Amino acid sequence: MLVGLFACNSPIHDDLSFSRGDTTRPNTDETKNDNESPELPKDKTLYACGVIYVDSHPSELVLFKDGLRQFSIKCTDENHISPDADSHFLLDGTLFTSFNTKGKTFISKNGEPLYEFDAEEYLKDMLLVDQTLWSLSIPLNENGFKIRKDGEVVFSKQDGSPKSLYLDGSDVCLEYSTLWNMKRKIYLVKNTIETPVTPPHSATLLDARIHEGKIWYLEYNNPFYILSTNGVYRQFMKTYGFELLDTDILPLENSDCAAAIHQKSNYSPMTVDQICIKDTTFLSGNGTDSYYYTLQAPARKVTLTKDRDKLYIKGSDGNEYFEENVFFPNRRCGAQEDGKLYLCLSQKDGKGYPFIWCEGKKMPYKFQGELTGICITAPN
Repeated sequence: MLVGLFACNSPIHDDLSFSRGDTTRPNTDETKNDNESPELPKDKTLYACGVIYVDSHPSELVLFKDGLRQFSIKCTDENHISPDADSHFLLDGTLFTSFNTKGKTFISKNGEPLYEFDAEEYLKDMLLVDQTLWSLSIPLNENGFKIRKDGEVVFSKQDGSPKSLYLDGSDVCLEYSTLWNMKRKIYLVKNTIETPVTPPHSATLLDARIHEGKIWYLEYNNPFYILSTNGVYRQFMKTYGFELLDTDILPLENSDCAAAIHQKSNYSPMTVDQICIKDTTFLSGNGTDSYYYTLQAPARKVTLTKDRDKLYIKGSDGNEYFEENVFFPNRRCGAQEDGKLYLCLSQKDGKGYPFIWCEGKKMPYKFQGELTGICITAPN
């Protein structure tokens, strides 16, 4: 539950001396055992990617498997590799990257060219489904968005604002909205088939999401927010003194959902989230950016404070943590596994090593630079 939310005894080490493709774990002389280091996920493999800096400049993109370097490649225009974390997608242990130049977009797989297409597009999301690569992209020089399957366009719109591409079981799903004559319309896309969404209670539709085969709806009927699906109807009083910015429906365990209503104070720059879950609603500070990890209990909220100098992590179990002077580039730098949250964190001032954070403990990676992605998979 979200109520109360906002919110291996061997550390992973890499001295960068391992040869490319080396998949053995460090021996005990190279790995420190103490209470400050979290355990690796049981019976799973932890992958992380990052960018090594040389003389304070980004130099190489590197992939790690349980702390050991698998490959590295120079971040250069010639290699079509960017150091930007937003261009890195770590999926099931495979590192995909995107790069734009001279009217083209290049996609690489573990540093090797995979495909390219004749358009410069910002890759917003990627999914790997049965070895098929799905992507959601925003053209840089035109309106709209595109869904591609192994580089080929399978769905596109010349207008509309897409949310994230996500999986519901094996179905590839997306929500997007359009605005025409001051009227907002929401659509759900499932395996490239779109359906306009009709609010079930004739109120103003704010959001919709498919979760475990059901459509969840978030509506507003002054002064109430309504979160519903088949057989579920929940009503929450709005918070006065705040302006609505955006909303998200948050998928939970046990086929349930909650809602996060992003708001701004009418009297100050303060932003908050109104969390709506079960029969409870409460406010949670939103800082500069917030990310929710809710598919496993306890649910977590990761918030970058308004001064961008601290990371606040709070869980629905009441546990909370602060990390100072760290950099957290995007949602793909976090993963849940067995009730634990793993985060890729890097030092903002460049002093010290980047590290994997888990429940207040740290696994340092011995290089100067930043970590840009994480995923946890079953062993190969």
